[in-house]
Amino acid sequence: FGNPKLAELNKTRKHQARIYAYQHSELIKNLRAENKTYRQICDFLNSSGIKTRTGKSFHPVQIHRILKRSNEVNNCEVAV
Repeated sequence: FGNPKLAELNKTRKHQARIYAYQHSELIKNLRAENKTYRQICDFLNSSGIKTRTGKSFHPVQIHRILKRSNEVNNCEVAV
């Protein structure tokens, strides 16, 4: 039942999300260090023309997930 390659697809999707988080985490961490809210960070990224991994505008929950994933990345290796 279902897609037989679902586990492989999920693994690839998670890996791509971790790479994206790794690439953008320093900027976002610096903005958080300046006491910017998630909403302010979204506004900054969107006005700078930076898009999400899927090419869309940022929302606060995505900033939270990027920070969470960047902590996961620090605990494992990511081939960029």
